[in-house]
Amino acid sequence: KHLRKVEMDAIIGDEALAFSGPRSFSAVCRSPCRVWCLQRSEFSVIVAGLAKQRRQQLMSVLNNVTMWSSLDAEERGRIADVMERCEFPTHTRIVQQGEIGNAFFLIQS
Repeated sequence: KHLRKVEMDAIIGDEALAFSGPRSFSAVCRSPCRVWCLQRSEFSVIVAGLAKQRRQQLMSVLNNVTMWSSLDAEERGRIADVMERCEFPTHTRIVQQGEIGNAFFLIQS
């Protein structure tokens, strides 16, 4: 069954690589084709390096949060590991006075 034609600069196989799952479709060249390939092992090294760099950046900020001064590095590290990066367009209200808080934010830029 033909699902779609992919053009130059399309990315295929990313979900199976990222989530270690089975391929959800097959890709067949209908003419000569030149592609770039990223192996799982290299992808894992890159992701691990980015995660380590992200953790170090967050830890440098969390180490200076006064309310967490009693936490040790491992406890602050667990906080850093579960934090997510969020981006907001200009003039977006991040928090509203009077609302019940369900998250806190560290302003990065």
